[in-house]
Amino acid sequence: MTDDQTKALLRLADTLERGARQLRELARGAADQLPQRKPSSLPQGFIEGLRATERSLAAQQIATLSHAQLGEAFVQLGGVSRDKKRSKDWLVERILWYLFDFQAGHDIIRGSK
Repeated sequence: MTDDQTKALLRLADTLERGARQLRELARGAADQLPQRKPSSLPQGFIEGLRATERSLAAQQIATLSHAQLGEAFVQLGGVSRDKKRSKDWLVERILWYLFDFQAGHDIIRGSK
């Protein structure tokens, strides 16, 4: 290898090192700027409060929830997590069914009521 080739390779190595350093700095800066997701957790005792109310009042309270909160409530009541992304109307109906109709159906089948 000649002197010119050696110098060219060393310059190329320096350029690559500077580029790698800049990429690392950019990656650190981008990681710091990632958007923080807002927690969508339900208030403590929300599900139990719904069970204690009438169906129409529970439907009104459920309608005020965000889509993420509806999905969380659906899963807490026994729904499958893959269904969290379904429409709000579907989630509201399924949540009401889990809260009021599911247990009533079991009671009828068992002959309890």
